[in-house]
Order: sequence, then C-alpha cells, then structure tokens
Amino acid sequence: MKMLFWIVAVVVLLVLVFAVWVRVAPTDAAQWHRMPDNIPQSGSETGLNSHIAVVRTADQTKIDALFDAMGSTDRTVIIAGSREDHMVTYETRSKLMGYPDYTTVRLDRMAGEAPIWEIVLYARSRFGKGDMGVNKKRVDGWLRQAGLSEGA
Repeated sequence: MKMLFWIVAVVVLLVLVFAVWVRVAPTDAAQWHRMPDNIPQSGSETGLNSHIAVVRTADQTKIDALFDAMGSTDRTVIIAGSREDHMVTYETRSKLMGYPDYTTVRLDRMAGEAPIWEIVLYARSRFGKGDMGVNKKRVDGWLRQAGLSEGA
C-alpha cells in the first residue's frame, strides 16, 4: 500500500512539473518564425501537430480582417515579425493548460499586373503528439472571419 502511494505521488508530481514547464518554458522566436519547406500550391494540409492553409486574394480589406481576427483572438500574442515584413508569428495558448501553439502567416505578392496576394498560414503545436484538430479549427476560423474561406 505504501509503495502504491509513492508511485501515485511521483506520477502526480511529474504531471504538475510538466504543467508548470508548459507555462514557463522560454520561447525561441527564431525557431518558430519560419515556414515549412513544402508548402502546398493551394488549399490546405493537416499533419499530426500542424495545419497549413494557402489562399489568394486581391482584396486588401480581407487581409486586414485576417490580421484583425488573429490579433483579437484570446490568449494570442505576436512573438516575431510584422505586417510590414509580410510575415508574423503568433503564439496562442490553450485556455486550461496554457499549451502554446504557433501560427506563422506570410504574405507573398504574386507576379503579374494585378495586386494578388498569396497568404500562407502555418499553425503547429509545441508540445504533445497530435493536436486534436485545434490548429486546423483555429486557422479555418480566422479565414472564415476574414471572408477568405469557401464557407465565408
């Protein structure tokens, strides 16, 4: 019985240490302020801990609406970049445990006479295996709010 108590106590302690570490672990912005090597031509792709979406628009108000949606999301802050640099990385923390997810948005002006912008959003989790669709849901919500998704 005593041995079971100590096993449970150690497990509880490890869980608490991990919960604290998730909240206080320093963030290396340079590690997260980047895009993946393989970006789809259009549409979206979901990985185990990530989601990437590519959309195009000539409507500057929709781009502004996207940045407004991202910036007004609860528990979300900019950790690197700026709109002027055409690349911004946001950290969004989960409500209960404070798990950090990172989303980098990059704007690329497409070649041609018309000012068409390609917008790439790359969202990924820092901790764990599998994000239960949280990054896809967040990115799809931002795109919908900005009028940049098919369901908008």
